[in-house]
Amino acid sequence: MLPSITSEKEYSDLRKQLEPWRDTVREVLRKHELAVPDGTLRLGRQATYPTVLAGDEHVVKLFGPWWSGPESLEAELAAYAAFAGRGLPVPALRAHGQVDNGWSYLVLEQLRGRDLVAVRDELDSDTLVELAAWLGRFCRALNATPLAREGYLSSSWGRFRRFLAARREEVIERDSEASRLPPHL
Repeated sequence: MLPSITSEKEYSDLRKQLEPWRDTVREVLRKHELAVPDGTLRLGRQATYPTVLAGDEHVVKLFGPWWSGPESLEAELAAYAAFAGRGLPVPALRAHGQVDNGWSYLVLEQLRGRDLVAVRDELDSDTLVELAAWLGRFCRALNATPLAREGYLSSSWGRFRRFLAARREEVIERDSEASRLPPHL
């Protein structure tokens, strides 16, 4: 069902389209008995991973081998577990699983509301101040969320150093191929 992707450029281009992911998203929704009428699937905001909005209820996010997909999936699963039941206005995890060729998915609750980017120009300064205050309270509550002692979100300088080293190698390899950075960098 998923497209056979052979390059980072191809992945980057395909993640911005709905068609390559439509059948997989439909299958994921069927698997979890979350029927969505035809015509209600639409691509979410451009993101690192293909993200499809299903009606007004669900979001299906696909993670493949590109751009640290498996690690990002693990991090997101750990975050949703940490936030569950804390009263934070974050999407609820509805389901997760594997599809084919090393791809995985999350099915999330679609949050209600309007996209701030879309309505920013309509908001007066008092509303923006209220929004900033709300965001401050949210960040404080988020910061107060205890992290598990074990697992992906546990504090570990070793893991962080390995993450940085891996990203550094990727950047060096990618940029040396494309010659985007000067040699001294």
